[in-house]
Amino acid sequence: MKIKKRHANTKAIITAQQYFYFWLASLGVFYLLILLANGDFSTAPIFLGFLFLGDVLFGVLVFLLLAISMFRNRNWKLLGISLAIFLLFFIILFSIPTEDSTTNDQKIDQNNPLVDCQIHANCGGDVKRMTQRECVNSTCCQIGNVNITIDVDECKLKQQEYANSNKPAPVTNVRIQQPITIPTIAPPEAPMCCRENCNSFTGTCTTKCERSWFCY
Repeated sequence: MKIKKRHANTKAIITAQQYFYFWLASLGVFYLLILLANGDFSTAPIFLGFLFLGDVLFGVLVFLLLAISMFRNRNWKLLGISLAIFLLFFIILFSIPTEDSTTNDQKIDQNNPLVDCQIHANCGGDVKRMTQRECVNSTCCQIGNVNITIDVDECKLKQQEYANSNKPAPVTNVRIQQPITIPTIAPPEAPMCCRENCNSFTGTCTTKCERSWFCY
């Protein structure tokens, strides 16, 4: 009796493993068909659409049988592996680029390709690899004593910031008091006094004048 039960459990485990391998195969075919259709079955050949639909139905059916078999036989190890693969399946599914996203990226690259942009001599000269839009909108910007190659709008902004940070301090009107000058008054002068001296022997006379407060 025990031998028959052990044989039945072994057979159930083998069946679960078979379902598991079938399910993995359906996942592989699923990703392969998506890559062949570039993520868009509306523009892919019709037979790829039918193969994709049949693979999805087959994968869902096998996964349900796998789940029933694992729960019935309490095969928790295989259940954990299946859930991990199931989670990884969705992560990889949403990371596959579609045709629309690839086309948009190509359009962006075509409209804004990489070019060899000639740098002004004041900014070092030579050639720098950048996008065409960056090259057209860039300029050799002088900020103070430094020259750098940046966007035109950014250059104007940085120059304005530099000018504002280096403005001289505003001059306020300060009233300077003039020194008070005291007029000088000349002292009064003494009157002029003249005196005549005569020599009786020679008969000559001389006059001598000088300032003096007292005349005699």
